[in-house]
Amino acid sequence: MVAIFLHIVLLFFIGLMLLAAAWDVTRFTIPNWLCVAVAILFPVAALLSGMGWELAGLHLLSGVLAFVLGFALFATGTLGGGDAKLFAAASLWFAWPVTLAYLFALVLAGGVFALVLLIVRYSAPHAGAIIRTSGRRHSCAARRCSRKAPRFPMESLWPPACSGFCRTRISMW
Repeated sequence: MVAIFLHIVLLFFIGLMLLAAAWDVTRFTIPNWLCVAVAILFPVAALLSGMGWELAGLHLLSGVLAFVLGFALFATGTLGGGDAKLFAAASLWFAWPVTLAYLFALVLAGGVFALVLLIVRYSAPHAGAIIRTSGRRHSCAARRCSRKAPRFPMESLWPPACSGFCRTRISMW
């Protein structure tokens, strides 16, 4: 009976992660309630699986290290705040060596998504109904840059600062 509940919790975890991915792809934000829900589900899964204190401590250490790494990447403007929080919450579900594999998979998936976004943005310049820019206009020579003003000094040094590749939002409905 416990195994059934554990499988239900794992399905909720998978569903929340898929919802977070869909939310991030369509709106470029991840709500806090999704990150909190992913983090809260972990202790339930740990109790249902009969996880020992040592292994639970490794999972907690993994989450804390992922939070520190995510916060550092957020502070430099490399990663969004929701991405950093979701990375930390999801890392609770993995012990430390597996978290590195999870990070590698995230980097690959993010790179593929960025390439697809670049290809769509530059191959279909009149796809305004599909891809809309968000944020207030930023002063640049092209006057088509919709990049928001940087929150941190280092964000203005990031390569796509004013190259036409700006923060976009994909509108699917």
